[in-house]
This record gives sequence, C-alpha cells and structure tokens, in this order.
Amino acid sequence: MSNLIFTTMKARIILFATVIFATHSLFAQNPTIELLFTGDNNGNYTSLDSIYIKNMTQGGDVMLYAPDTTYNLFWTGINEFPADVSSLSLTQNFPNPFKGKTEINLSMNKSGMATIEVTNLLGQNVARYQGVLNPGNHLFSFSSGSKNIYLLSVSAGGNTKTIKLSSTTSSGLNYEIEYLGSGPQNTNLKSAGLVKYLPFEPGDALLFVGYNELGESGILDSPEESKTYTFQYATNIPCIGVPTVDYEGQTYNTIQIYSQCWFKENLNIGEMIPASQSQTNNNTIEKYCPLNNENYCNTFSGGLYQWSEMMNYANDPGAQGICPDGWHIPTDIEWQVLEGAVDSVYGIGNPEWANTD
Repeated sequence: MSNLIFTTMKARIILFATVIFATHSLFAQNPTIELLFTGDNNGNYTSLDSIYIKNMTQGGDVMLYAPDTTYNLFWTGINEFPADVSSLSLTQNFPNPFKGKTEINLSMNKSGMATIEVTNLLGQNVARYQGVLNPGNHLFSFSSGSKNIYLLSVSAGGNTKTIKLSSTTSSGLNYEIEYLGSGPQNTNLKSAGLVKYLPFEPGDALLFVGYNELGESGILDSPEESKTYTFQYATNIPCIGVPTVDYEGQTYNTIQIYSQCWFKENLNIGEMIPASQSQTNNNTIEKYCPLNNENYCNTFSGGLYQWSEMMNYANDPGAQGICPDGWHIPTDIEWQVLEGAVDSVYGIGNPEWANTD
C-alpha cells in the first residue's frame, strides 16, 4: 500500500502544459530556430537578468545574460555547429554589480581581430580595445568612471556579443579596458562549466529558466519553430485566465506557480472500490478512499489511484490520463521544475532533483 500512496501523491496535482514534438522534416527545411525570451508578472512586463537553457534529453547547457535575450538553435543531424556560430563566446562580468573594477572573459575558436567597446546608456563610447587574439579564453578588466550602467560589446569573426555592466559606486578612476592575459576561465563566473553551444536534435526536451529580481521561472518545451517564450513570475494566485476548472460535476481551483499552472485541490473522480481490489482497465475510472470511506475522498484526500489507472493505461510521459481535456499527468521533469521553483536551496535545473530516495 505504501507504493500506491507514493505514486498517488504525485497524481493529486495536475499540471497544465502543451507538448509539441518536432519532426526531422521540419528541421530539414529550417535548420535554424530563433528563440526569444521575455518576462511577465500577471500582465505586467518584467525584464530578465539571465536565461539558462538545458537540454534534458542529451545534456548540455548555455547561459544568456541581459540584454541578450535571444538564442539560435542549430541542428545539422550530426551535432556539428556552423563555423561562424561558435567563433565567439562572452561571459558575464564578475563581480556584477561591481565597485570600480570588474573582469570579463571571452573565448574565440580561431585567431582574429577582436574589438571591445563600452558605452553608457546615452550611447557614448567610454572605452575601447582592439587587437588580434589567439584561439582560447582571454581575460579583460574594465574600470568604470562616474556612471552606473554600461553596455560592453565584443565583435569578432562576424559575431557580436553584448552584456550589461552595473557599477554600484563612482570609482573616480578613468575609463579603461585592460587585457589581463589568456588562460582558463575564471571559475567564479556564473557560466563556468557550461558549454558554449547547445547540442540539439528534433524532439529533444529543453528546459528554459529565466532569472530576475522576482525569482526564477521554468518552462519545458521541444521547439520545432522560432517562437517567443514568456516567463511568468506571478505566483500563489489563481492561474492567469483559468481560475477554476469544472470537471465531472466538481469545481477545482487552480494555482499559478511561476510558469506552471496546477490544480489546487486533489483530483477526485471515479467509482470507489475496496482497497483490497486491484484497479483494472475496464473503461471505468476506479479510485480508492482512506478506510474505504468515500467521505474522506470528498472532504480532504481526493481520490487515490494506481499508476496505470491514473495514466488511463497510456505509456507516454505527459499523457492526459484521467485529467480533464487540456490537462495532463505531470512528468518527472515537470515535478523537478516545481521542486526547484519552491525550494530555498536547490534551484530549477539543479541535478539534485534528478536523484532518487
């Protein structure tokens, strides 16, 4: 009976999501997919500080930093990237915000001329560096003047990358970009350990995590075409646009938890059978109730279901199961997103959530 309770605990809350599967033919016609990211807080725009993208199917991840909120997915069928795609990588400065001076790491896959320019929010150029760099990682420092916000852009190999720098105080120093040398990437950088470009094939499940001052919000999808993803930062309110759901004579409230929408109450449908009897595929939804008393299902527990019954004897993750139309049984990855969204130690996408026991 303990196994039954364990599986039904995850079955009690039902997640709303749309699952899209890509096809090889679509990617053959359009091998480049542009993903655009934005933020929303219950109808109000909110800016993003950074976006983390992880391939949950075959591994690999990348981190984007504002104001860069666009990412291009490339698929060639053999996990190779066009030469001009991987020619330049720029990580966020560390520390950020900073006092007086901060460090920036960039990486090139071949020798070439690199230009670094820093502008203030008025578009005025305050510092500039230009020189030929060898393949590998290169570390620079930037000393700020009297302003607080700057945009640093690096151009090399036909690519341009931009990051936002935030200074907390006026340093009194002259604006300056200084080359500190080549070598391994600074391990203090937020993007340390992340691959530069994401391996991707049709049908791969991608996890997107958006960060800003309101917290972190996660979205799961298998993109098949260019699209915009909106991270939702409203939480602990009725789901936006879907405050309640009527199903089989009962009304269920919903709850928005960042970019996920869940049922607030446990699902309670079907015909009660004794706990000693197995639920079977007989075209009738069957449920258990504590102490074989349906009042417990109706008042506080909801129905208890064996896994196969709950999935309506389907095998594909994310199946509708016994849920209303437009809803489905949450997948393990969707549970991991919920766990990361509400936990105070391990965030969304942390490997901790993939552990067992």
